[in-house]
Amino acid sequence: MEKHPDFRIVGNVTPEVKEAVQTDLHSARTEDTLTGMPEDLREKIHRLEYKKYEGFLRIAEFANRKTDEMLVSLGLEPVDISSDNIHILPFDVYKELGGDAGSEGFSDQVNQAIFLNVDNLRNNSISMATILFHEMLHLKSHFSMEVNEKTDGQEKRTTYRTGLVVKALQKDTDEGRYYRYFWGLNEAVVASQETKLLKELESEDIFAEDVAWMNSPEILKLKSELAMKKGIPEDEIQWISTDKKTFSVASYEKYRDVFTYVLHEIMEQFPDTYPTLEEVEKEFLKAHFTGHLLGIGKLVESTFGAGSFRVLGTMKNEDGTSEFSAQEVKKKLEEMRAGIKQNS
Repeated sequence: MEKHPDFRIVGNVTPEVKEAVQTDLHSARTEDTLTGMPEDLREKIHRLEYKKYEGFLRIAEFANRKTDEMLVSLGLEPVDISSDNIHILPFDVYKELGGDAGSEGFSDQVNQAIFLNVDNLRNNSISMATILFHEMLHLKSHFSMEVNEKTDGQEKRTTYRTGLVVKALQKDTDEGRYYRYFWGLNEAVVASQETKLLKELESEDIFAEDVAWMNSPEILKLKSELAMKKGIPEDEIQWISTDKKTFSVASYEKYRDVFTYVLHEIMEQFPDTYPTLEEVEKEFLKAHFTGHLLGIGKLVESTFGAGSFRVLGTMKNEDGTSEFSAQEVKKKLEEMRAGIKQNS
């Protein structure tokens, strides 16, 4: 079994400093230190966070176990995330940490923590499982930090890599050249696993009541009506509230659509190596955890042509205002793929 890559530290500091930063990150993961934030904010989190009820703890354990099973299936060592690293917060504190009003939660790899927005959490075990599973996949992914010594002798620490995402180096950001590549692809890879999780819930007692509710004739009929009304596939609807007024759909649909298209085309290009979509998908999943982009980069460019991996890396905003939208990326890749097929 391959060892899960350690936290990677880049920058102009000494090996001793890099080792010290790695130690800080390991402590954050195993001891819930939250040392990567100001002391007053850390104290506020511990003072105001909501207590985790027994059912929540069981769901967190389930998400931790399922993400570890995924790592092992890829030949990687498991990474344990304790429920102590999960914090359910009132929105004002969640917002202070950088959380968005419309989001349910986010992972913070610097502090090795998951922060949840209590305002958007639902009393539904299926909803909670998908949220925690999604964020644990992010938290257990590859993480690189850039650490440089400033002129005053202090260290400047910034996130460089998370999963498949590549962020701007400090010198580029300082000179006004901020960028972030593969954000959309990273979310597509994670969200694709989230959609498969629903099938895993039926064998777990803790989800029995909510699974039975979702499989009842009344709710199956309502799902069909919602799908037709909203123009979405039925299997995209993950749960419906008991008052039938609220429902949740699988996240990042348009990003997942692009990702699925890419997987299909790679499978078509290399049928002997990748006889199923799952076999191709494993390459992207492993890259998500290890940070090794070269392999999937070669697969994409061998299928769509030179420069196509960079095109895939620009997928971010649905409106396309700052980077290519999912629709624009797919259209460009389709054009490049057509050229490859024509030339061959």
